[in-house]
Amino acid sequence: DIVTDNGVVHVIDAVLVPAAPFTVWDVVQESEIHNTLEAAVLAAELDGALSDPNAELTLFAPTDDAFAALPDGLIDELLADPSGFLTEILLYHVVGAVALSTDLSDGQVITTLNGQDVTVTFDGGNVFINDAQVILADIVTDNGVVHVIDAVLVPEQLPCLDFVAGPFNNFNTQFGGAPVADASGACPINQLTGFEAWASEQYIVDGFVEGVEYTFSICEGPGAGSWEPELTVTDLDGNLIAFAEDCSITWTSPASGTYLIGINEVGACGAESTNLQTDNGFPTLTCTGVVTIWSIVQNSDVHNTLEAAVLAAGLDGALSDLEADLTLFAPTDAAFAALPDGVVDALLADPSGDLTQVLLYHVIGESLSSGEVAASSFLTTLQGEDVTVTVAGNVVLINDAAITVVDLVADNGVVHVIDAVLIPNIVSVDELDAVSFQMFPNPATDLVNMNVSNIAPNTGYQIYTSTGSLVSNGLLQPGLNTIDVSGMARGMYMFSILTDHGMKTERLMIK
Repeated sequence: DIVTDNGVVHVIDAVLVPAAPFTVWDVVQESEIHNTLEAAVLAAELDGALSDPNAELTLFAPTDDAFAALPDGLIDELLADPSGFLTEILLYHVVGAVALSTDLSDGQVITTLNGQDVTVTFDGGNVFINDAQVILADIVTDNGVVHVIDAVLVPEQLPCLDFVAGPFNNFNTQFGGAPVADASGACPINQLTGFEAWASEQYIVDGFVEGVEYTFSICEGPGAGSWEPELTVTDLDGNLIAFAEDCSITWTSPASGTYLIGINEVGACGAESTNLQTDNGFPTLTCTGVVTIWSIVQNSDVHNTLEAAVLAAGLDGALSDLEADLTLFAPTDAAFAALPDGVVDALLADPSGDLTQVLLYHVIGESLSSGEVAASSFLTTLQGEDVTVTVAGNVVLINDAAITVVDLVADNGVVHVIDAVLIPNIVSVDELDAVSFQMFPNPATDLVNMNVSNIAPNTGYQIYTSTGSLVSNGLLQPGLNTIDVSGMARGMYMFSILTDHGMKTERLMIK
C-alpha cells in the first residue's frame, strides 16, 4: 500500500512473465501422432507461419498413419524437395481463416493457401475434407483451430508445360500423353524415350488441358540440327492449331482432350525433296525421282477415296516406306461408291478399327507381279486373312474384285487396280450400316450411357486405351445401357461393339 496520487504500488519479489500464445504450431509439436507433419513443416520452413500469433488459420492435420499410407518412397522424395511439391501439399492443408466444426456445412467449398479448393462432405455423422475423415475436431488455439484428419490431402497436379522428346533413335512409337507431374510433383524430362523424325509423321497425344500453353521440342539429341523440321499441332477433325518451321513449337490448347503432333523432316531426300502443304496444314514430304506405292495412290485421279482412307488410318507412312516390299490391290473411287450408303462414312469414322482392317486386307507383304498373282490360289494379307485368286478367261479376280490395271511398279512394291472393295470376314458391311449407338456424356467422368440399336441381346463390348490396351469389357442390351468408367484414368479410349460379323468403334473421352 504505497499510496500515490494516481494509484497504489505493491512491491513483489519476482518478475511476472506473460504466458506465450498457444498456436497451431504448438499443437503439432506437442502431438504424439503428428511427428511426420512436424518434420515436413520444418523442412518446408512453414513453422513460422503456423506460429504467427496474429494469423487466423485452420489446419487440417494428417496423422503419422496418414503419411505412412502414401506410396513407398514418396515421403522421402517430398522431404528431399521441401520448397517444391512438399510446400504445395502442406499449404493445401491450411485455410487462411478460422473454421470451427460448427462453421462447416455439407458441400461447402473452401479455398486453401495453396490456391486450390477442398470440399466438405457430411456422411452418416462423419465429416470429410475431400476423402479424408475428420477424426478429432476443434483444437482451438490463439491463432486458429486444428482438425485432425486420417489421410493426406493431395492437390491437383498441374500440367507440365514443356513437352520434350529425345534422344533420337526410333520414332515409330506413340506418345504416352501430354506431360503431367509424377507423384512427387516433378515433371518428366523426356516424354518419349527416343525417336528419329523421318519424312512426315503424326502422333496422337491425349490429356491436354484447356487454356494451358504447351511447348514441344525436338531441338536436342543426336541428329538434331542436321535436318530442318516443321512441326504441326492439329485436332482430331484435322483443323490446324499451330505450325512452326522450327525444332520447337508453342501453342495454347483450345480445349481439353486429344491432339495430333506432326513432325516433318524437310529435305530428307536431299535436292529431290518436295514438301506439299495438305488441307489440314500438315506438310507431306515427297521425293521426286523416287516412286512409292503411296505416291502412286496420291497421283492417281481415280483413287481419291483410297487416299483419304489411308490418311485417316495413318497408313501413308507404311506405303511410303522404301524398305518395304508390298503389293497393293487398289480399289477405285467407283468401287468405294458402290458400297451401301453410309458405309464409307462409317469406315472413315472408325480409322483405327474397321477402316484399318479393310485397308490392310488390300495389302500383301511381298511384291507380286500380275503373273505371280495369277499363279496363286490364295494370298495372305497384312490384315491376317487370305484373299482367293481366280482366273476367268483373261480376268484375274481377287475374291470378287477384278484387276483392271496391272503392274504399276514402285520402288517399294507394285500396285494392281481393282474394281471392288475387299471386305475381310471380321468386318460386316451390312452390320456396319445397321448398328448405331449414341454415347453420352462424352467426355464422361464416372458413368457413360450407351443407347444402342440393331444389336442382339448380350452383345459384347470392349474399351481400349489409345495404345491398344484392354481396360474394360462386358455385355450390352438393345436400348439404353449405363457403364461405370469411374476407375479409368483421364484420356482417350476406343469403345468397340462386337457382333457376330464385325466391330463398330467410337472414341470415348474420360475427363
